[in-house]
Amino acid sequence: MGIVSRVHSFCAGHRVIGHPNKCNNTHGHNYKIEVNFKYQEISDLGYRVDFGEIKSIFIAWIEMYIDHGYIANPEDPIIKYLEEQNHKIHIMHLGNPTAENIATELYYVAELMMKSKGLTVDNIKLWETPNCYVIVDRISPEDRYILDTKFYPEYKSSLDTKNFLQCKKREE
Repeated sequence: MGIVSRVHSFCAGHRVIGHPNKCNNTHGHNYKIEVNFKYQEISDLGYRVDFGEIKSIFIAWIEMYIDHGYIANPEDPIIKYLEEQNHKIHIMHLGNPTAENIATELYYVAELMMKSKGLTVDNIKLWETPNCYVIVDRISPEDRYILDTKFYPEYKSSLDTKNFLQCKKREE
């Protein structure tokens, strides 16, 4: 058993509705994510998964749905304007787009997309700034229920690895 990791950076805007200070304002971050997967066995070639597969599946999902977009609290009134302007929007299912909630949703995505490769998410580390990060190493039962009942049905086709890769290929 071991750990295989992939690091990636992406940019996105957001705001934390109800935050008592400046994070209540619309702003952006240069996020950095490190996803760590546990594995049990390695292939005859001597590895569990090619790093390029993590990139072409999980990282590509981030690029398609979040990178250079706006991560929104579902109650954010700016959503309507952004939709009218045809902007990329990822509406959170866990409420405010805090580092903790974003990392939890990305943990869920990684979990679903990479299980077919024999990988289990160990943890996700998400930097919101170069000095501040969160680590998510599991999803609470309450959050899992929300993600299973709201997030999964909305993104179901993109979370199926085969279907996602076929759609991605058509768009290229």
